[in-house]
Formats: sequence, C-alpha cells, structure tokens
Amino acid sequence: MINSTLDDLVATICPDLEASPSRDVYLDIAQGTTSSEALGDLYNLAVCLKAAHEFTIDTTRPLGDGGRITAKNEGRTSVQYEFTPGNNKSSSLELTQYGVRLKKIYRQAGLVAETT
Repeated sequence: MINSTLDDLVATICPDLEASPSRDVYLDIAQGTTSSEALGDLYNLAVCLKAAHEFTIDTTRPLGDGGRITAKNEGRTSVQYEFTPGNNKSSSLELTQYGVRLKKIYRQAGLVAETT
C-alpha cells in the first residue's frame, strides 16, 4: 500500500471522496499542507487520509458538531458525540476514522498531531 498511487489510495480508502466533484480540491489542500520530506514513503497515504478526513468532516458535520460519534439511531434520528472537557491535547483528527489513522502515521514519522 505504501507504493500505491494517490489515485489508487483514494479510490480504495475513501470511495465517497473519489466520487465527489470536490475530490481534487481536497487532495490539493492535503498535498499543500503535508510534508513529503517528513513522511517519506508514507506521504501518499497521509495525503489520502488527510483529504478523506477533511471531506468527511465537511460532509457529515457541516454545522461543526464536535466529538467522536458514539451512537447513532435511525428512528426519529439521533446522534451522540463523545465530549471530554478540558482535554486540550485532543485533536480534530480524532473525529474520523481517517484522522485516527493519520495521527498514527504522524506518530510513526515522529511528528506531533495534537493541534485542532
């Protein structure tokens, strides 16, 4: 997977982003804010996960709802979020599965991912 192209990674990891008309915008932003020097062989994967994370945040939480989703109901619609007040070490990356994976890659590369 490390040697996969960015296009292959996006199609495999986040098909919703792949199908989005905004796909290239999210990828451009992720590429512009991700260091190929710091991430080396993990760069394409990191870009894919970052774009997928931002896309997911924007499309599932357009009003800025916070916290990791802990429960969903369908009848009469309900969503519950995890909230840990005073946890200034938490990161917005923890809000999606893609962000959690990206945070692991950052740690593996010796980078800190604790800003929101």
